[in-house]
Amino acid sequence: MDILRYYTKEDLKAFSEAEQVNTAVEDPDGIFDAYLSLDSRLLEAAKGDGKTGGVYRFRGTIVWKIVTPLRAVVHHFRLSRQVFQAGGMRALAVRYRDFFNPKIIAMKIKNKIMSTAAVRSAKGSKYLDEVMPSEEEKELQRNTKFEKNVKISVLVPLYNTPINFLKDMIDSVVNQTYENWELCLADASDDNHPEVGQTVEEYVKRDSRIVYKKLDENKGIPDNTNACIDISSGDYISLFDHDDILHPSALFEVVKKINEENADFIYTDEATFDGERLETLIAYHFKPDFAPDNLRGVNYICHLTTFSRELMDKAGRFRTEFNGSQDHDIILRLTSKAKVVSHIPKILYFWRSHSGSTSKDIGTKMYAIEAGLNAVAEAETNRGYSAKSYCSQICLTHYRLIYDLKERPLVSIVVFGNDKDEIKYTLCSIADRCDYENIEVLVTSDSAEKMDETVKAACNGEYILFMGAGSAPVNRDFVEEFLMHAQKEEEGIVSGRVLNSKKRIIHADKAFGKDLDELFQETYPDASVLDPGFMGRMYYAHNTSASSIQFMMIKKSQFMEVNGFDMRFGSDGYDYDYAFKIRGLGKYVCVNPYVMSIRKDDIKDSLSEESIKLLRELHAEEIENGDPFYNENLSFG
Repeated sequence: MDILRYYTKEDLKAFSEAEQVNTAVEDPDGIFDAYLSLDSRLLEAAKGDGKTGGVYRFRGTIVWKIVTPLRAVVHHFRLSRQVFQAGGMRALAVRYRDFFNPKIIAMKIKNKIMSTAAVRSAKGSKYLDEVMPSEEEKELQRNTKFEKNVKISVLVPLYNTPINFLKDMIDSVVNQTYENWELCLADASDDNHPEVGQTVEEYVKRDSRIVYKKLDENKGIPDNTNACIDISSGDYISLFDHDDILHPSALFEVVKKINEENADFIYTDEATFDGERLETLIAYHFKPDFAPDNLRGVNYICHLTTFSRELMDKAGRFRTEFNGSQDHDIILRLTSKAKVVSHIPKILYFWRSHSGSTSKDIGTKMYAIEAGLNAVAEAETNRGYSAKSYCSQICLTHYRLIYDLKERPLVSIVVFGNDKDEIKYTLCSIADRCDYENIEVLVTSDSAEKMDETVKAACNGEYILFMGAGSAPVNRDFVEEFLMHAQKEEEGIVSGRVLNSKKRIIHADKAFGKDLDELFQETYPDASVLDPGFMGRMYYAHNTSASSIQFMMIKKSQFMEVNGFDMRFGSDGYDYDYAFKIRGLGKYVCVNPYVMSIRKDDIKDSLSEESIKLLRELHAEEIENGDPFYNENLSFG
């Protein structure tokens, strides 16, 4: 098919007016409006919820249990109010349409049964049996000699810590299989809790590696943690909360990673357990390898975090102005200056959820939300990218960033396909729904050869946006939504989501697995546009290993640097190959879930056997090592 170029937006508009194609994106139930809204009233509504007065003052008592049905009613009323304030009656109708859906009700009943204490405890016990080291393994780890026998300072600020939690925490450090550590405890407990200091002093007498300091006053977690730093002397620092538990091999695995990769920042997977017993595991957080876009959207790194003292000296200590989100703030600063950020895909940290903890109810610490919003916005400003931060519509500690465009460069939109009617539909949809002025639009077929030829010889834009024929953009600002991420130095590919007419995902996150028949697989196939995804990542920009060319933007300069698409591919696979090559430059693939296109049909791409074979040959080592953005503990499908 010959390349057709529309030099100006006016030419494309004239084409659309002549063709008279209906390209309207129907949204009668307001799903897109509610999802894309930046309305801050959601945050304001949450601020007004209280959580300390009224019935909440009885938290943990028999009265609290008696009023459980009433609390459930109040909870649903408040959720409905927040949905209404964010999206109006249409969003509320969507909520209750799903609320009374028989399939969803059945799923909730099943989840309720599976989440009972007895079931959770049984599953948790089985999991712990699998991941806890045997006595033989512990002894082997204790006797391991590392070339870098670094000293790790474990920092724990204390404040009125329940004694049973305190003992669990200290014992989990004392029982580490790696023994070159010190536990630095800065105690800001008030005069009504002398037992905290008394208990610690008993431990100090038995183990000289425990360093304790009683603080004169409680200045908040940032200053209290800085007090821990003042009494520390280790080469590396680990952050630990006063009511949590370490896996016995946690520090061993961290030091092993330091020796293997010379890492100056290390983090692990973690799990959350409920209340007193470790067996009551309620959430497993299997994380990707370092994913900077994820980190801007949510503090996915969290626990266990370890970093070199040298790195901390460069990044700075904890800051009081980010109290409540101090960990997110310092992790953003540390990772921005780290030479090697390493991830250990093992659950080595157990986060206790209990009444009053942030993990239980972020509403108890509303200041933390404001601090988090400020932390991510400031971090991007410091990198040279001015951005405003917003709470997502699903979680107040998941952040959506809206970046200012440094400039408004020419964007070449390449529409590809072989069906004339589908091409016409997409061209008209761009004309009708594109607010960005500085564009040119080209049409070509979908083979690697023709696409490569089009970009190299015909595209004048600094950025290239690919759109599969037969699709229409949902957002009027879809070009800006792509550009605000693509303008960043570290990004190599920015993709959006492709939906079918039922607003379910066709293309979004792509993950690869060496044992998968088609090598690449959609992570959330057929999920609703409102599905949060794993750890809510469909509500913030995040990194993935590859992207479908059906809706993605690249930089032309990088395209030329890697010599474009590999023309040994036919009409599929060259986009995945391109992602491997771009990541080889040290660049990232970013998925912005807030930019979407919708197809008239529900056609899913599939890789040919020839393309799969070629991908396996070209990228054998990467495939063997596994997908860095899809944790090895997660299953496909």
